[in-house]
Amino acid sequence: MYEILNQLKLDIPNNGDTVYWEAGGQKSFRIKYLEKPKHFFKDFDEIIFIIDVQDILRYEESLNFFNSILGILLEMRIFPHLNFFIHKFDPGIELLDEFSDEKIKVLLIKKIREMVPLDFNFQIYKTSIFTVFRKEMVLKMTIAQ
Repeated sequence: MYEILNQLKLDIPNNGDTVYWEAGGQKSFRIKYLEKPKHFFKDFDEIIFIIDVQDILRYEESLNFFNSILGILLEMRIFPHLNFFIHKFDPGIELLDEFSDEKIKVLLIKKIREMVPLDFNFQIYKTSIFTVFRKEMVLKMTIAQ
């Protein structure tokens, strides 16, 4: 299909086959996703959006890109489950002032929460590759049934 997507198919016990598409985050790739959304935004049930917590200068760029994706999803009437990984939240990083829980809440978590419409279920995690991939949920929002 497109060389910027990698497909991984996993057979998860009691859950059947699950297909994952890994979409590269380089700027040239992001432009293509937005220019040709019908080629990329199909045949999936979940999005994992990764933000590098240690790259503070790119928070706004990341959030703006996700906002563009959100606009496409709404326009196409696609409502996947959303997972946000605040990644590289390595052990001890929260001891630094710029990565304190309060700063991360203000700079990322609050903004994500305000951005995502109620049509979507979403979760936000702090993640790290240390301790065999650590994942700590910091917020879960579900659609009221």
